[in-house]
Amino acid sequence: MFSVVLGIVLFIAAALGGHPDSGLFMFSALVLFGAGLLLAGVSESRRGGRGDASVARPDVTATAWSGVVVLLAVIGAFTAEIAQGHNGAPYDWLAAVGSLAYVVAVVLQRRRG
Repeated sequence: MFSVVLGIVLFIAAALGGHPDSGLFMFSALVLFGAGLLLAGVSESRRGGRGDASVARPDVTATAWSGVVVLLAVIGAFTAEIAQGHNGAPYDWLAAVGSLAYVVAVVLQRRRG
């Protein structure tokens, strides 16, 4: 369901931006991906892609790693932009949001445990 909703959102955004063909491609790709997960069977990797609780721990670890990698890439891009004399946009606010989300998550996790 998430894939379908995201596909609709991206289609609308692309259509509003004057690129309905790109929007249709994104929508189709997300619907096919979601259908693939739904129909994929019972392998552990596929269950993880669907969000089944039995594989939640590896999913959380993978999500954390991907978040770190993306945040480092954004900080690197920001650094490269300011080194070239630019203002760092749009990487400035992406780095700020990612860093703030990390700090909030750490604080919340420490309060829980």
